[in-house]
Amino acid sequence: MAGVKEVPSEKKAILTTDKRKESFTLEKDTSGYSSFIFKVSRGKVPEQLAGKYTSIKSGIEAFKSFERSIKMSQAVKREVIAEERKAQRAELYTENSK
Repeated sequence: MAGVKEVPSEKKAILTTDKRKESFTLEKDTSGYSSFIFKVSRGKVPEQLAGKYTSIKSGIEAFKSFERSIKMSQAVKREVIAEERKAQRAELYTENSK
C-alpha cells in the first residue's frame, strides 16, 4: 500500500510502499522548469518512474500505478518470512510449555 506525505511548502511529496525498503521523493526539478522528478533514498530511480511530471498529483498517480505493478523486493520478503517464523516459534513454544 502506498503511503503519501505531501509537503506543500517545499513543493514535494515523500512516497513509500510496503513492497520496497527505499523511499521515493517527488520534488521540483532544479532545471528551472515547472516540472517534478522522482528521487530515491538509495539506488537509482526505476525506469517506470524516470521522467518529468507536470504536477505532484500526476507524479503520485504514476507512483500508485508503479506500486501496483511491482513485486515485493527480496529484502522485504526476507523480513516478512523472518517475522512469520518468529511468530510460529513463539506459538510452538507456548503450546509445548503447557
